[in-house]
Amino acid sequence: MTKSGKELITKNIQSYNINTFDQLNKWCERASSSDFLSVDTEFKWEKTYWPQLCLIQVAIPDSVALVDPLSKMDLQPLSWLMTNPKRLKIFHAAQQDLEVFELSCFEKFTNLFDCQIAAALIGLDEQIGYGALVSKLLNIDLDKSQTRTDWTIRPLSAAQTDYAVNDVRYLKELCELMEQELINLGRYQWLQEDCGRLHSAVSLEKRCFTAWTKVKGFASLRDEHLRNLASLANWRERLAQKKNLPRSWVLRDSQLIELACVKPSDLPRLAKLLPGREAFLRQHGTSLIDAMEVEATSAWSDLSRPVALGSEERKWVKSKKVVIKERAKELNLTPSILCSSSDLTSIARGKIPARLSSGWRTQFLDGVLD
Repeated sequence: MTKSGKELITKNIQSYNINTFDQLNKWCERASSSDFLSVDTEFKWEKTYWPQLCLIQVAIPDSVALVDPLSKMDLQPLSWLMTNPKRLKIFHAAQQDLEVFELSCFEKFTNLFDCQIAAALIGLDEQIGYGALVSKLLNIDLDKSQTRTDWTIRPLSAAQTDYAVNDVRYLKELCELMEQELINLGRYQWLQEDCGRLHSAVSLEKRCFTAWTKVKGFASLRDEHLRNLASLANWRERLAQKKNLPRSWVLRDSQLIELACVKPSDLPRLAKLLPGREAFLRQHGTSLIDAMEVEATSAWSDLSRPVALGSEERKWVKSKKVVIKERAKELNLTPSILCSSSDLTSIARGKIPARLSSGWRTQFLDGVLD
């Protein structure tokens, strides 16, 4: 299934640095005749709550657009191009790219081909990286020296430009090779099902009301303290969104846990628990106390935490792992592709994951998970 790098038919590809609406509109008009788009993004997500979209790479057969969102231009022509359901969108490890697009106000788009998912379904590693996949299937070694580069710097260097272009340049060849292999194996429908599940971003409102489940140490709290924590985590999430700050920059998890247990009722007591945060408390201290006083008594009446598995349930999970491993070996798949450990734990707790309740996996798991 591999190709030699010398055998690739890839034409010389022209790259275009696009930082104005007119440039983008012109390129998108040209790209509208293509039946596919190869897509990748570069973003920064270190010192903010929202990802900072820094670069969008979009390739068609003879050109790559390097679209600069930092120029603040209207990206509507690109959004229209990508949301056309008839046009195939090729990604590698698309989930985070899709989330960044959605948070950047792009409409959801369908007709996706995720090369990482495809690779897993033909028997390769579930988490294989783009460079490793290009090397394995196309015999081309990519320069990854710009992996940790700062994509907010302008102008882009020659090395950054080459890296960005290469991140989409070979997606079409990968797609064609693996599409044919999936068809030969009778698994192309599997890919379509799994790619159809990629748009699963949780709403911002639900993020706030489930934020407590992401706080390290929540499982050890008593019920009354857990209600306080839920209110505090909800408050922190909303403030982090509003200020565009990482959650830990608002309050650390350990601070949330301590506040939930102590529940200070006035600013002096709160200040003792948050030394050095005087400016923060002057601005937000009262609303922080109100969050615990009001929401903890009314909004969190139905909190549930993961229940530790009993001995019989652990035995069940262990036995099923053996069966899953055997089934996966017959299919030449990594076991977690068929059914992961977390899937089995969820089933043991009485909740069947969505990907196991319907679709291609059910035919291989019928009777296994009883």
